[in-house]
Amino acid sequence: SERRKELAFLAVADLLTGDILINKFVNPTNIVQNWYTRSSGVTCAGMKAAVKNNVVLSGWRAARATLFEFMDRSTILVGHALQNDLNVLGVIHPTIIDTAILTADAVYRPLARPFRRTWSLKALAIDLTGHKIQAGNRGHSALEDTLATRQVLIHCIRNPLDLEAWADRARSQEPVKPEQAAESEEPQVDSWLEPVNDSRLETVDDGWR
Repeated sequence: SERRKELAFLAVADLLTGDILINKFVNPTNIVQNWYTRSSGVTCAGMKAAVKNNVVLSGWRAARATLFEFMDRSTILVGHALQNDLNVLGVIHPTIIDTAILTADAVYRPLARPFRRTWSLKALAIDLTGHKIQAGNRGHSALEDTLATRQVLIHCIRNPLDLEAWADRARSQEPVKPEQAAESEEPQVDSWLEPVNDSRLETVDDGWR
């Protein structure tokens, strides 16, 4: 059968206040063959304990219903690589802010999409806010990632010049494309061959990054 991701944890916070709205395990609807604990932060033992203590949402549909209690069509959803969260929740939403897109757009603008790359939440958190996340060997924490996404976005909004400076540094570390260099190089100088030194607002994380 085709492999697909199962929702295992849902963390949601209000962007404006920082209040934690949801922070719960989600009992998968299908058999999980690999918990990918390093990425999800969820273990089989942790899930079993949550189920035993009745502190778990029963499947992605229940998780989505719980999320919908805190939002409506006018809510702006905030996340990092938000398509992953929306996919496992079975949600299509008209208004989002994705910090992966926001920061990549700052680097590559006015170049056309698709972006050559995006930056991880871990990298953005340390570069823009000075906060170290996803440390240790226990894997990601959905709540930590949610709050880090909130901090990154607020920092970008409040400090646009800092975002611009970060984007300039990131851009300078990107490898130069041959066709780009050829347009700007002096005649008979292959400079591109030289090495180049990489309503309510809510933040959502599903525990899968």
